[in-house]
Amino acid sequence: MPLRGFTLAEVLITLGIIGVVAALTIPTLMQNLDRRDRVSKVKAAYSQLSQAIAMARIEHGDLDKWYGVTNGDVFTDASEYTKYGLSATHCVGYKYLLDQFKTVKVCPNNYCLPGDLGTGAASNNKIYYTLDGSEQQLIYGSGQSVTANLQNGMAIRIYYAKQPCSNNGYCGNVGFDISGSKSQKIVCKDYFEFPLRPDKVDTGGNIDSISGVWGCTRYIIQNDNMDYLDE
Repeated sequence: MPLRGFTLAEVLITLGIIGVVAALTIPTLMQNLDRRDRVSKVKAAYSQLSQAIAMARIEHGDLDKWYGVTNGDVFTDASEYTKYGLSATHCVGYKYLLDQFKTVKVCPNNYCLPGDLGTGAASNNKIYYTLDGSEQQLIYGSGQSVTANLQNGMAIRIYYAKQPCSNNGYCGNVGFDISGSKSQKIVCKDYFEFPLRPDKVDTGGNIDSISGVWGCTRYIIQNDNMDYLDE
């Protein structure tokens, strides 16, 4: 009995079906892979920051003890802090944390973060965007935050409050742009913040308020996904 192969029409129909299935599934697959990568990076940032806090506390005590220790108390050479846009009266807490990270470059204010600078009174603040596309500037005041590019490709911003830890234990916060130079500058997709407490890193605010930068951070840590992007 002679062998019978596929006809050209059958091959073309099969390839067409494969193409349709691929067109429907590959974008979803790539999106899922991208989200898994982002979730992994947020969790890695949380782990690294938690370790940095633990090491800094061994050397310098709980974070509520850092207030009152200024750059002027620690540095004899003013250039050690003025190059970061800080004054002698600013709390040296940023250094206690920064020393625990492997950095490529350290910048004053928000300059190590990707994105455009703001204008006017907020000229030192970088422009980011919320999930709905609204403009959002990362604001914590001139001379109170230090940013750095890390060896792992992320950008970090350390803000240590100029006042003692407040009644609810807020001492400052640390933000990560997990995408670094490849960032789309979107809060809750590229940029995430962790509040600092006297003895630990917190994961943020109410997960029911995803619009807030702390809400999406906590959502990821608790749920191990970014499903809020589908809501």
